[in-house]
Amino acid sequence: MHSLIDKKFKCRLASECIIDVSNRKRCKACRLKKCESSGMRKEWILSDEEKCEKRRKIEENRKLREIHVAKQTNDCCSTTVQEEISEKICSAVNLTMDCDLVKCDETEQKFSQFDTNDWNILNQIQTAYSQSIQLLSMVGVPPYPFVYKLSDPLFVVNVPINISATRLIVYFKSIPEFITLTEDDKLTLIKYNLFALVIVKGVIGYNPVDDTYQDDRANDCLFNGKDAIQNYGYDFYYRYTNVTLSFLDNTVNDRLILKILLIIFLFSKGAAFTTCEYEPILQNTLQVFHAQNVYTDLLWRYCEQQFGHIQTAKMFMKLIQDFMITHCVAHCLQQYKHYKDVKPDDLTPLMQSVMHITSHE
Repeated sequence: MHSLIDKKFKCRLASECIIDVSNRKRCKACRLKKCESSGMRKEWILSDEEKCEKRRKIEENRKLREIHVAKQTNDCCSTTVQEEISEKICSAVNLTMDCDLVKCDETEQKFSQFDTNDWNILNQIQTAYSQSIQLLSMVGVPPYPFVYKLSDPLFVVNVPINISATRLIVYFKSIPEFITLTEDDKLTLIKYNLFALVIVKGVIGYNPVDDTYQDDRANDCLFNGKDAIQNYGYDFYYRYTNVTLSFLDNTVNDRLILKILLIIFLFSKGAAFTTCEYEPILQNTLQVFHAQNVYTDLLWRYCEQQFGHIQTAKMFMKLIQDFMITHCVAHCLQQYKHYKDVKPDDLTPLMQSVMHITSHE
């Protein structure tokens, strides 16, 4: 069909053929003449390759609509259950508050307010996170404000994901409770949680207006979220973006909450429930549990100051759910067909470890 652009046709009946639905295929010359007289331009005619591409895009859009409809249906079905759980948590919080009112007067209830030491810890967290970004620059891509197109799944892992994971390790090395752990416990927590934490970290640098990612206060180039469609498909892009937006919504766009969550989630032993690889037992479980409690308590009291008891309880419930979904998304990325057959030497050593890819596979 695309040959009509250059090919010339000749009518056997002096270009006077009647072109209608029943006999439109009898004379190509008259059919083309009628199309041109109706306003059609030759350059609008699609080649076979262009037709295939158009059909492919139509099919992808159809699948995306199906995914969106299915997600809305699931959300509607789960709304009632979530509301019931929220009501139970709220009732429990209200009951606790009522008991406290009986035992304590109004002045004594201010036990959860922040003191100077708490604010100093938050400042240290902010500083540690900023330094982890500034100390490591991204190599192999142009700086800001360039928008770099990600078209190779292997490059995605070896450059942006790898640098984000490395920055997270630098960030965690500034946390006193992490520093005091044994080397084996550090390795276990990093190896089985880091890949999912990279997704949480991406939320901090996500701009929902133009769907781009960039580490906060970094001179890195921008990455377009929609590049995930080309690399991993619509389904993964939808799930990844959905959990990112959910984190932003549930934290009320407070990036400090996300930075504290990174520490809490790091100390979550056994959270990587989707991995097929055996996760070693920690040498000092109580120390890790205590470290997680320290930052969970810090985050709880910070949120209480900002949003109140009830909203904080609801927020924590939703954030736990978001973190579980994040591990599922991370597992899908690890199991992507392109990575299942990849040679270990094609990945950076850090990515080999957190993606559980070894030379004997």
